[in-house]
Amino acid sequence: MLGCAEPAPEATATPTLVVPASITPELGVAFVTIAPPTPNIRQVTPTPLPTATPTPTATPVIYQIQAGDTLLAIAIDYGTTVGEIEALNPGIQPNLLQIGQAIVLPPRQDASLAGIAPTPIPVQVAVRSVVLYQTPLGGAWLLGDVVNEGEFPAENLQVAITLRDLSNLPVATAAAWVYPTLLQPGERGGFALLLEQLPEVGGEPEASIVSGATANQLGNRYPDLYVDQIESDLAAEEATLAGSIVNGGEIPAVMIRLVAILYDEQDRVSGLVQWQADGPLAPGEALPFTLLLAPPGGAPASYQINVEALRLEEE
Repeated sequence: MLGCAEPAPEATATPTLVVPASITPELGVAFVTIAPPTPNIRQVTPTPLPTATPTPTATPVIYQIQAGDTLLAIAIDYGTTVGEIEALNPGIQPNLLQIGQAIVLPPRQDASLAGIAPTPIPVQVAVRSVVLYQTPLGGAWLLGDVVNEGEFPAENLQVAITLRDLSNLPVATAAAWVYPTLLQPGERGGFALLLEQLPEVGGEPEASIVSGATANQLGNRYPDLYVDQIESDLAAEEATLAGSIVNGGEIPAVMIRLVAILYDEQDRVSGLVQWQADGPLAPGEALPFTLLLAPPGGAPASYQINVEALRLEEE
C-alpha cells in the first residue's frame, strides 16, 4: 500500500481496466504556487508519545444499499436510528437511495468487549520536522511529517503546531491530522496546515503529537490496495504524479484515499496532497489517477505515496 520513489521513473502504459465513471475523486488539500518559498525550519527532537492504554472499540460499518432498502429498515436491522445514519452520511437523500450505494453505519456494539481490561502498549511516534512556507497573500503553509518508531502500528495521529512571538509567547496554535491514518512500524506520515494570515513571529514553529493510539486490529480497513504504474514529473512549478490504484484483494473497496507526500533535497516535506474516490473498486480492477501539484516548498526531489480504503461489509 506504500509507494516511494525517486524522480523521473520510466513511463509505463496506463491500465485499461477502470472503475465506473461515477466515481469523482477530489483533492483533499489545495496548494498555491510559492515564488520563491521562504522556509523557516525547526528540526524537532523526536520524543516518544507516553505509554497509551488502548481500549477495544467497534469500527463503523460500510453497508451497500440493496433493492428495497430504506433508511428506516436499515436502522432497525442494525439497532440504530435514521438520524444517526444521516449524521454519518451528510447529504444522503433517503428517498433517492441507489442500489450499490455505500453508506456508513454506526458501529455495532460487541458484548464480548465488555469488561475486557486493556493491556498497555507503548506508542512511539516522533515528529521529524516542521517547515513554514510563507504565501504571497500574507499567510503560511505549515508542513511536516512524523515517523512510527515503535513496534506496533499507530493510528489516528494528530499534531499540534505552535508559533511564538518575539517574546517567546505563543501567538497561534492549531491542530492537524496525520495522513495516512495508519502507520506501520518505520513508516512516515505527513501533515499540512494553511494559515490564512501569518502573525508576527520571532521563533520557529514547534510541533508535537497530541493524540494517537496503537492499532490493535484493522477493523474495517481494507489493506489489499496497492499503487501501480507510477509516472512522475517533479518540475519546480507544477509536479505531476500519475498511476493506478489496484484492488489486489477478493472483496470490493470503498472510501479510497490516496496520500502523496513530497520531499525536497534535504528530506523535508515540500508538499502534501490527498485524492479521494468513493468506490466501489472491485477485485482485480484498477483506478487511474493524475495529480497536478504546486508544492509550497518548491521543486520536490522525491515522493511517497500511500493508499488506504475501507471494505464493504460481507453479508
